[in-house]
Amino acid sequence: MDKEKIQDNNFVCMNSHGMVIDKSSDFNKQNCGFIADIVQKARKILPTNDYINNIEIFFDKTLMVIQDNTAVDLNMTIVVEKDK
Repeated sequence: MDKEKIQDNNFVCMNSHGMVIDKSSDFNKQNCGFIADIVQKARKILPTNDYINNIEIFFDKTLMVIQDNTAVDLNMTIVVEKDK
């Protein structure tokens, strides 16, 4: 992936309850509630000995990568690429 694509990505940083800490201006805030639900369900399913859980979701021609840091109760969601 080249540098221009990385800079064009939308991102959001939230805590595990869905509270937005920081986000890019173009990130669709309506997705934050869904992402928080996914993170909470993943924390119940995925191993608890891992500090970082990576979740990839491909939906509506968009790839979202969720990195969940269970040690500090934060997760970072990045829209990797939107297929046009």
